Amino acid sequence: MHLFDRITLRLARSLLEGDLDHDWAKPMLSKTYHLKFPTLDAAQIAAPFVVETLGNAIPSCNLSALNVVISKEGDVSINLFFPNINDLKAFEKKHGGFLDTMKKTFLFRSNGFDGVCIFTYDGSEEAA
Repeated sequence: MHLFDRITLRLARSLLEGDLDHDWAKPMLSKTYHLKFPTLDAAQIAAPFVVETLGNAIPSCNLSALNVVISKEGDVSINLFFPNINDLKAFEKKHGGFLDTMKKTFLFRSNGFDGVCIFTYDGSEEAA
C-alpha cells in the first residue's frame, strides 16, 4: 500500500470515528471552479475580476485558502478552502453568484464541485 493510500485511509477512519485531534486530520471543505475561456487573452482579461471578487471574500467568509491558476490554454482553476460548513454556506450566500455576474461580461464555460480536502502539502510552511 502506498503512503498516500495509508494517509487517505487513516484520515477517512478518523473522520468516521470522530477522532480529529491531529492537525493533519482536520477536514477542510473545498469549492472548486474550472473556467474555460476561448483564448489565453480572454482568461487574462477575466482573471483580475476573479481575483478581486474572491479576494474580497477572504475576510467576510473566513476563507482558509484561495488559489487561482491560469493555463496557457485559457483555463482558470479556482480552489477555495473553508474551515467549516457555515463558512462555505456564507460564501455561497454572499458571493456564490459571481459566475453569473461574469457570464454577463465574459464568454466561458464552467464546471466545478464541492469536496473535502483529504491531503494538502505546502512546502513554504516547513521553511518558516
